[in-house]
Amino acid sequence: MTSGFARFLFETSVEQGKVVDIKDFNHIWNVSGIPRQRGINECGVFMLTYASLLARGFLPPFNFSFNDIQDTRGRIALDVLVAPK
Repeated sequence: MTSGFARFLFETSVEQGKVVDIKDFNHIWNVSGIPRQRGINECGVFMLTYASLLARGFLPPFNFSFNDIQDTRGRIALDVLVAPK
């Protein structure tokens, strides 16, 4: 877990009145087979894609790349638009 994410968890927990102790959050995992983003605008698409694949039981290596981002954004938008209310 990166220090930035640990700090986010801590600050969010404080705001919600449920302080989370992050002193032991010093883990950084290096996982192979996971595509990486190239810029700063793709993180959400990558995270949603990872979450979707993991939720359906798929494990790395994942078979998508930065070149698939535009199509993936379209699929995410379609999923949001047609989701049951």
